[in-house]
Amino acid sequence: DRDGRGISNWDIFTDQQDNGKRYSNKGCTEFEKRYAEDINILADAGIKAFRFFYLMATASA
Repeated sequence: DRDGRGISNWDIFTDQQDNGKRYSNKGCTEFEKRYAEDINILADAGIKAFRFFYLMATASA
């Protein structure tokens, strides 16, 4: 994966779904690449505060 990221629980979950519903990481927001642009959009909208939470995903072996 990009930037050396390994397989996460979510990756395993999405690969195992076969109930007609599709979940994917493929269309993520890529906030880590676009944060400056996103924060400027918030500022232009008059938003004065923003909270970001980062959770490191891990896989169970």
